[in-house]
Amino acid sequence: MDQPTPPTLIPIETLRLLLRPFVMEDLEDLLAFRCLPEVARFLYTAPLDHDGVRDLLEGWVSNTDFAADNDRLVFAMEQKDSGRVIGEVLLILRSARHRQGEIGFVLHPDFHGRGLAFEASLPLLKLGFEQFELHRIFGRCDARN
Repeated sequence: MDQPTPPTLIPIETLRLLLRPFVMEDLEDLLAFRCLPEVARFLYTAPLDHDGVRDLLEGWVSNTDFAADNDRLVFAMEQKDSGRVIGEVLLILRSARHRQGEIGFVLHPDFHGRGLAFEASLPLLKLGFEQFELHRIFGRCDARN
């Protein structure tokens, strides 16, 4: 897959959000929800401490590749009216050969139930289908979440 790096459609503005690459200055906002047991419960990691969030963030900031299986682009969900990062939305290239991706998101519990994950997902799907020419994008959900 020949893919532009970094994506040229970022940042993406929605009605209430700015979707943009993470920067190291987002550490405290990210820590505010990645340290919570109720957030980590449905992720593949335990709740993260300051060092764990810093390591995670450093990986996201330094990686903009989207050409090989399991490459991922992770974007900050910044609330436009406050400038606060309230979540993350990601696109994972699950199969370069079959042009299949996966979408996911993590949102601070204080912002659940407002349609923000849906709002962030639509432009990310557009990015996957139009810019990266994916054939299929799927999401997974734990029914308990």
